Amino acid sequence: MRLRLMARTAVIGGLAVASILTPLAAGAASDMKADRRGDGMSGVDFRTLRIDNGTERATMALTVADLPKSGVVFLSFVDPYDGEYGGGVQVRRAKGVVTVRFYDETYEGMKTVPCPGTRGTWSTERNRVTATFAWSCSKYGPYDSNHFYAQWGRVYDRSDHFGSLEVARG
Repeated sequence: MRLRLMARTAVIGGLAVASILTPLAAGAASDMKADRRGDGMSGVDFRTLRIDNGTERATMALTVADLPKSGVVFLSFVDPYDGEYGGGVQVRRAKGVVTVRFYDETYEGMKTVPCPGTRGTWSTERNRVTATFAWSCSKYGPYDSNHFYAQWGRVYDRSDHFGSLEVARG
């Protein structure tokens, strides 16, 4: 329930932007958004969010100034029609181990669901966190236009963020 509120607030309140990803799939649209320097909370300062929004999968990449060696990042999307439900990928790094989980958000709350092919990276050398997932795992999408965002950790008020990024396929 808290994650659901966090996600909804994040879309309304703002969010992140990214960098170089993987090659675009056929039918994919790509966009990138930059964030102001020095506005990050809790020492985490987002720089860019890049989205490759394909018809079969989406890839999201978040660059962070001086990416910490551990933490949790939510790279998410919302249903463009009601802006309330969606899903995304949680990328977590603790004790040098990266775990990646796909989650769906419905009226019942957020729930981790199996999603073959979901992958993510946490590169302190490149200051980048990436995630890729298949749209077939989601209850929502792909639409002609999806809204993407990023959030550091589980607590919205301690996260750097900047409005969602709408990526529409032409």
